[in-house]
Amino acid sequence: MKKKLIKGLGFSLFVVLVMTAFSSVVLAEDSGWLSPTQNFDDGVSYEERAYSQNDSSAIFNDSDDEATYYGFGTIVPAGAIIDGVEVRMDAYKDNYSSRNFNVRLYTGNTARGNWVNSGTLANSDTDTYIVLGSETADWGYTGWDATNVNTLRVRVDASWSENGGNAYLDHIQIKVHYHMPTYDITYNLDGGTNAVANPATFQASTPTIVLEDAVKAGYNFEGWFSDEALTTEVTEIPMGSTCDVELFAKWSLKVFEIN
Repeated sequence: MKKKLIKGLGFSLFVVLVMTAFSSVVLAEDSGWLSPTQNFDDGVSYEERAYSQNDSSAIFNDSDDEATYYGFGTIVPAGAIIDGVEVRMDAYKDNYSSRNFNVRLYTGNTARGNWVNSGTLANSDTDTYIVLGSETADWGYTGWDATNVNTLRVRVDASWSENGGNAYLDHIQIKVHYHMPTYDITYNLDGGTNAVANPATFQASTPTIVLEDAVKAGYNFEGWFSDEALTTEVTEIPMGSTCDVELFAKWSLKVFEIN
């Protein structure tokens, strides 16, 4: 796929944007552990207590109690490719109960992937976390992207217990693992020398790159173009670009008058 970045006047140059989801270089990053700031619930008492780890817990006292936590802020930057999602909970139960939690991820109001069970809960608040998911866990959903993950919600349901008792949620957090691809810039100089300031690579988050002039002895530099036909001039690579870029230098022979 080809995409025009900028149209110039007169002879111009065309930037070849090779669209690709990944480049050869990736830098793994994560959002850090993020706490919710909002929720809606059905039957849970003091559900807002799970916003922080403070030994004061949300109480799930029935088998159909549930709470959905959200409001994590901007989780990943634009252009990020999502690698995995983790959820961690400081959770416990009454010592005579067999309750545990089931957790599912949502984007907005749409369920994504599968339920994941917390496993056996401690009989008291130990201030330790149960971690669900991993750096590469997609939770059964392969459509994660930077847009939908920034609307992430976490639904927590209490399981049924034959002998009753409560389940407690002291804190819940998410962490999203992602990478920002690094894209290449290829300069075809036709014997010229590139400006030191012109970078070899960029990421989607790189500020707009204003291209500097190349130099060639005996020639005037006429601009950067995207193909050998020199049809569309390119003066910059905008922030947010997500593809490799190939550029061609245009030259005109210097003319000297002899008196």
